[in-house]
Amino acid sequence: NISVETSGDFPASTTNFGLELASIQGTVGATVSNNNSTGNTYGILLWNLPTSTNINVTGGTMTGNQYGILATSNDPQFGAASPSTSTVSGVNITGSTVAGIAVDNSSNTAAVNLTIKDDCEIVGTGHLLTGVAVLGPNANATIKDNDASIHGFAIGIDVNGGSATITNNHIYDNGIGVRFTNAGTGTVNNLNNFDGGGNPDNGRDIQATASAGLVSATPNNSFAGDIFGVENLSATNIDASYSYWESAS
Repeated sequence: NISVETSGDFPASTTNFGLELASIQGTVGATVSNNNSTGNTYGILLWNLPTSTNINVTGGTMTGNQYGILATSNDPQFGAASPSTSTVSGVNITGSTVAGIAVDNSSNTAAVNLTIKDDCEIVGTGHLLTGVAVLGPNANATIKDNDASIHGFAIGIDVNGGSATITNNHIYDNGIGVRFTNAGTGTVNNLNNFDGGGNPDNGRDIQATASAGLVSATPNNSFAGDIFGVENLSATNIDASYSYWESAS
């Protein structure tokens, strides 16, 4: 169990990080708790974690980093990794200048699996950038039970070539709540709330671009998009039945 606070620890480096979990293998696990990172390139970096035991990041606040958390198959310093699986829970992320969280296998090196759960709050400003980016084939995100919300971005969750299972989250005040593109696939269901309540709604709750893969949006979503609840620009049907629609259209 590791707890540390970092702030701009290697300001001269383009690859600096607050905390890195790397090359944890065999049956070794790790839990890092309540760490704060400010002003780094990567607040927390997760790489090469093929262990059969859980890797957990819990609590803490990532502020003003380029990436609040990056889970990657291609470390900017050490290169290619083995397939990795890890979990992030209860982390607050704000002020990121590239993405709040990125699950990145854009180099198609090895599978990267990240679970983001239990009231992570990922906050953007000005409807710019991306809250959670799932990048490349075999980049896989499970995003669940985040009532604390993903809001304030151009795109709340961007599944760009990867896959995502998205359940029971509060996603509001984004240009697009969830986007699927470049063969990105996924399921969005079971108590996702796209209604901002007293705060702004999304422009589009779910968008599948012309290049999206298979997407399912049933059942039990609460749609409230100002323009579309579900906008399907692809040639494949999206089932969004058995959900709640704020607008009669």
